[in-house]
Amino acid sequence: MYEFFELFTERTLLDDLDVENLLSPLSLTALFVAAGMAGVYYFALDKHRYARVSTWAVVGLMSGLLTAFFAIATCYRKADQEVMRNEANPNEGKLFDQGGGVFFGFGLEMLFLNLLLFVLISVFAKRFSTNNRKVPF
Repeated sequence: MYEFFELFTERTLLDDLDVENLLSPLSLTALFVAAGMAGVYYFALDKHRYARVSTWAVVGLMSGLLTAFFAIATCYRKADQEVMRNEANPNEGKLFDQGGGVFFGFGLEMLFLNLLLFVLISVFAKRFSTNNRKVPF
């Protein structure tokens, strides 16, 4: 999974996330949120009036936004702790000192990861739905 994050995220942020052991929990958060929202759509909203691609897309977008919010909030929370990157050499700076733009970019990447997971889970979950079986394709 680390290679996926290397494609779009700044290296120093990835190193900071790796030092704090946050990549796996954030990835699992994306997976669980995608699975939960797919479950909400295919089981809780299993009614004929919700069997539309637009409703499915709104639920998927809400899933992605929720995951992006968790990722950005985690980065900001860690930045507020002001932990030194290297106690022996304070010139290296603090963990998570990249700024809001980098955090937003990471949140956007998590949004896309969540959307990908939501689509993949939807392919399998739709088989168990009664009314939403033909959504999204």
